Amino acid sequence: MLLGPDGAWVVVPSSRVAAGGSGDLAVTRDGAQTIIRGALTASHELTAAGYAGLLACGMIGAFVATDGAAASAPASSSRWEARHILAVLRSRSVTPDRGSHVLDVCAGQGRLSLHLLEAGYLLDAIDLSEEALDRLRHEAAGRGLSTRLSTFVTDAANFARPDHYAFAYCAANSLRCLGSRSRVQRHLRMVHRSLTAGGGYLVHVGLSTRPGSATWYGADGRRVDWTVEEIDTRTAETIERVRVTGADSAAAAHDLRVRVLLHGADLAAMAEAAGFTIGALWEEDFTRVAEYELKTAAGNMWVLLEK
Repeated sequence: MLLGPDGAWVVVPSSRVAAGGSGDLAVTRDGAQTIIRGALTASHELTAAGYAGLLACGMIGAFVATDGAAASAPASSSRWEARHILAVLRSRSVTPDRGSHVLDVCAGQGRLSLHLLEAGYLLDAIDLSEEALDRLRHEAAGRGLSTRLSTFVTDAANFARPDHYAFAYCAANSLRCLGSRSRVQRHLRMVHRSLTAGGGYLVHVGLSTRPGSATWYGADGRRVDWTVEEIDTRTAETIERVRVTGADSAAAAHDLRVRVLLHGADLAAMAEAAGFTIGALWEEDFTRVAEYELKTAAGNMWVLLEK
């Protein structure tokens, strides 16, 4: 999945398209290899030449649902996560009876959106995938929740509704999917602009000083291998391939994605530059951590940014 020159995401088959360290792309088709020169910018965004080259090779695909893996997780998992998000909302006196608007960033198919709608909140859900948001709207309609839901097919780095939301949240480590540090910085500015005075932005984000591979098991027992295939040392961005394997060890999915490598100090500096202060910090399981530890924090964290 790469960001195109027009700002839209495109999907390319990672088994047939490989990135080179000099910004070139190698395309393998019918046993032959084609090199597209100057296809990528320093932050691994497609240039016009790169897009045209992939199109000519038949390698441009449509954008796919962003929340497919999350949607297959048991409902209890999303309920647990939503319960903590709702607790943060209540602690800030952001309650449905006040008509507070909430923003779900990179909402996907709405595994968390639906819980907040059921709690009575007015919610806007944004995502790049129209298919995912269609599924969210369909499910919301089936539960009688449509009147409190608005959806926007849009790029999170360019979305803003000035002074509109009392609270926003971004789960599932989606912040690192924005493509580059400059786009993360722009996104934070857009969210800050969109919040009302005193509003908060709760972000789930993986923090690290260096990229690394990992293996874990999902709630449904599937093994997930997360392997870093290439590191761009010029920008400290990483290109990572996600492998989801079942009990028979057969690969169920392959996807080439750009992930922004963020250290806690980076996130703190970006938040400050956008106008935020650090309000609270939690570990993955919502165990509270002192806010000043953000700059040295590692692993998946929940960070509350305050306007």
